Amino acid sequence: MRKLYISFFLIFAFGFTVIGQNIDMLDKKNGFQNFKFNTPLKNYQKYSPAKVNKEHYQLKTIKDVSIGNYDLESLELYFKNGRLTKVKVTLDDQDRQKNEKIFNALITNYGRYTYHRSSSTFTYTSEMIWKGEFVTLIYAFTSYREGGEFKTKIYLTYSHTGAVVESDLADDL
Repeated sequence: MRKLYISFFLIFAFGFTVIGQNIDMLDKKNGFQNFKFNTPLKNYQKYSPAKVNKEHYQLKTIKDVSIGNYDLESLELYFKNGRLTKVKVTLDDQDRQKNEKIFNALITNYGRYTYHRSSSTFTYTSEMIWKGEFVTLIYAFTSYREGGEFKTKIYLTYSHTGAVVESDLADDL
């Protein structure tokens, strides 16, 4: 019986260690791919940044940036005092195949999400949030109708702690 308690304790303790290490990986990456927090805009000139508004840029040349085999629809960078604080990635998921694969990859890389929230009005949005010590990642899947057409989008928002994190994706549609 004692061996059973020890085994259960080790499995329980190991499970929490693995989850903690996974969230730590989010902090170690410190951004999205080659877009690292606290770097200046000049580091991203090869992507032809177009100013959306003050310290918010959309990258025009993103052919060489992808998630696995999936091309990105858009990539936006947000700065504070000239330093990168947030990266927002948008993917079109018309075939509805990317959602599950990307979500499962995030679970594999970072463990179970820290928070979940969803809403359903004219759009359905489900968000899973991983919150590290320095980096927050929001994975959102949104379904909506535009005209007579049903559309789906995937949003990945990486924010450096202290940056404002969007909570209403309806503004992005």
